[in-house]
Amino acid sequence: MPQRGLSAHTLKIIAIIAMTIDHIAWAFVDACSAAGILMHLVGRLTAPIMCFFIAEGYAHTRNANRYALRLLVFALISWFPFIFFEAGGLPPLALLPQMSMIYTLFLALAALIVRNQVKEGFIRVLVIIVICLLSTMGDWPIFGVLYVLAFSCGRGSFKKQAFWFSVVSILMIAFFSLPYFLTLTQPGSGLVFSFSSFMGRAGMQAGVFLALPLLYCYNGQKGGGKGGKWLFYIYYPAHLVLLGILQMLLK
Repeated sequence: MPQRGLSAHTLKIIAIIAMTIDHIAWAFVDACSAAGILMHLVGRLTAPIMCFFIAEGYAHTRNANRYALRLLVFALISWFPFIFFEAGGLPPLALLPQMSMIYTLFLALAALIVRNQVKEGFIRVLVIIVICLLSTMGDWPIFGVLYVLAFSCGRGSFKKQAFWFSVVSILMIAFFSLPYFLTLTQPGSGLVFSFSSFMGRAGMQAGVFLALPLLYCYNGQKGGGKGGKWLFYIYYPAHLVLLGILQMLLK
C-alpha cells in the first residue's frame, strides 16, 4: 500500500522546481514586476525544504563527517557555476569570494555537529556564531544555518519545528524589510519607498511560509530510489551553468 503524504524525494523535486523558477526570475524577470514577485514567492519554498532535510539527514546518517564532506565537495563544485550565474557570464573579481547555497548547507550541518558534540556551552555558542559569520559568504547567509538548527531543535514535534521556523522567518523578513521602513521614518534619507520595490526585495521573503504545509505532509519516507539523494547535488550546478549561458547569449 502506498504511503500517504509526501516523501523526501517528492519534496526535494518541489524544491528544485521552485528553485528553478526563482533563478529564472532573477536572471530574466524584473524583481519588482508582478511576475517577478510571484516567481520569487514560489522560489522561497526551496531553502526551508532543503534546510529541513539537512536536519533530517543528520538525524539519520551513520556518519555525519562523511555527510559534511559530501556537502563540502559539492559546495566547491558549485562555486564557479554559482558566480557564473550571478554575473550572467564570466564573473568579476568582486564575486569570487561568493559561495552557493550548498556552502551554507554545509555550514549548517557543521553547526548541528557542533551543537550536538561540543559539551562546553560557551564554546558551543561561540563556534556556532563563527559558523554563522562564515555563512555570510554564501547564499541564504545566517538564516540558512538558523533554519537547520530550528528544524533540528524541534525534531519530533512539527508544532515546535513550525514555531522555531516561524521565529527565524520573522527575524529574516524584519531584517530585509528594515531599509524600507527606515524610508518611512527618515524622509530625508534619500531612499524612496514603493510597494513593488518592497515586495520585490523584502516582502517576497514571506513566501518561506508556503513551505510549512508541504513539510507538514512529509511522511518520513525517502522515495526516489537509490540515486534519489544525488539529484539535487547534480542538478544545482548544472542548471546554474545553463542559466548563466542563456544570460550570456541573450545579452
